[in-house]
Amino acid sequence: MLDEFADQLAGAAGHDDIGSVLGEWLLDKDEVDEVFADDRALGRVVIEQARRLAAESAAAAAVEEAAEPEPEPEPPEALEREAWIARWSRRPFTPRTREGDGPVVASKFCGAALLHPGEAWPVCPGCERPMRLFVQLDLATLPPELPHPHREGMVQLFYCTSTDPTCEVDHEAWQPFGKSTLARWLSPAEIQAATAPKRRQAKGSKAPPATAAPDDEPAAVIVGWDQGPPELPGFEEEVPPLPEDEEIDDALRPRPGDKLGGWPAWVQGPEYPRCPRCQARMLYLLQLESNGLSRHQFGDLGAGHLTQCSEHPDVVAFGWACH
Repeated sequence: MLDEFADQLAGAAGHDDIGSVLGEWLLDKDEVDEVFADDRALGRVVIEQARRLAAESAAAAAVEEAAEPEPEPEPPEALEREAWIARWSRRPFTPRTREGDGPVVASKFCGAALLHPGEAWPVCPGCERPMRLFVQLDLATLPPELPHPHREGMVQLFYCTSTDPTCEVDHEAWQPFGKSTLARWLSPAEIQAATAPKRRQAKGSKAPPATAAPDDEPAAVIVGWDQGPPELPGFEEEVPPLPEDEEIDDALRPRPGDKLGGWPAWVQGPEYPRCPRCQARMLYLLQLESNGLSRHQFGDLGAGHLTQCSEHPDVVAFGWACH
């Protein structure tokens, strides 16, 4: 009788509801009352058999799990692709702005710029008219995730938008270091000197206020940067190709628009300028889109790129291209 009871317990191991299976078996056995006159004796047997059954089931499961084959390793091509993407992907940052001008030390598009003490507003050497401030970036406030070597000082871009004469055409403003543009870097010492008159003025001195923008173009103060999804280099960039010459999804290519970092969305191919002092290729920093926050259209809906030398932070350039 006990052997048959154990066999029934073992046979019920594969059932979700082992209690109902054993219950049905016990009801079919008239001799249960004779063998287990004491209900407590019957309970002990059921508990002992259940524990044995559970231990055997756990051991069998462990053996079965150990016997399962290990997952197949990824093929070398897939690993190479993942390594390539990790090596060359870059995240851009789009500016989050507030309409209206702000302090002259703020990062901004258009508006009033920080100038050297006593400096007049920059004018175009061609038409001798005031140039517009396109952008001003306080490098100390850039996102820490941006892989740019210079984290102090201020980058500025002034640009002549005259249409009579058309200085950007006459003086080839699309070329880096063009005559009708002024791209520059102010060092921390220069910023301190430029802001010192403001502090003296606050104490009651007669220092003149900072020069305001010479036009009424809408300004926008940069209040933050929003990190975008990763970008992979365009096919024009000088980087190793993907393994097996795979194609890159167009959604991962460099995106247009005003953005900081990422990969530049070149219009006519890469146009990284060379530093005139060390001849090293300059680093792309900021992309300006036509009719964007700079309030200007570059030729036939082109885009411009602000660059800076990695070794000489005071060497800054701007160039653009159109379709």
